[in-house]
Amino acid sequence: IVGTLRSGLLVVDQEAAHYRILFDRFRARLSSGTGASQQCMFPSTLQLRGDEELALGRLEPILRAAGFDWTAGDAPLEIRLTGLPADIDLPEPEQMLHDMLRDEYPKTGDALASIREQIARVMARRSHIKAGKILSPIQMRQLVDELFACENPYYNPEGRPILLTITIPEIMQRLGGLA
Repeated sequence: IVGTLRSGLLVVDQEAAHYRILFDRFRARLSSGTGASQQCMFPSTLQLRGDEELALGRLEPILRAAGFDWTAGDAPLEIRLTGLPADIDLPEPEQMLHDMLRDEYPKTGDALASIREQIARVMARRSHIKAGKILSPIQMRQLVDELFACENPYYNPEGRPILLTITIPEIMQRLGGLA
């Protein structure tokens, strides 16, 4: 996304920006426990491994706070995924849930905050806008507005830059002083 500033140009990496926005949103929901769940019209069945079932029990309050909802299935180690986090598009939520249950989470220190952050990162990474997706001008403006409402709009959660400003003098210098 390219926009103008009084001092030059603003270039925003829409993929990194949306990742930051979603990460902050998910982390806040997980910390406050306010994630809403959208009930699935057609619940899916997941077959868990033994270690995944243990992880599900351990992560249950966090996953439910994120908006995941499930009931016991008909077979041992089986669950029916009946609800997903509302207002986001999660491609392959079943695979994402398997991935979250297989991840290694800390068991000591400030483990709860770290687990919340890791789960927020996985959810944001799986559901952010991908590079090359064409956005309307309204969507671009909304994305930039939401980005600047974030705690750190300059870097994504891994520390990669999200935006770049190019000043008029820099532009002039690169164009050889031509106007």
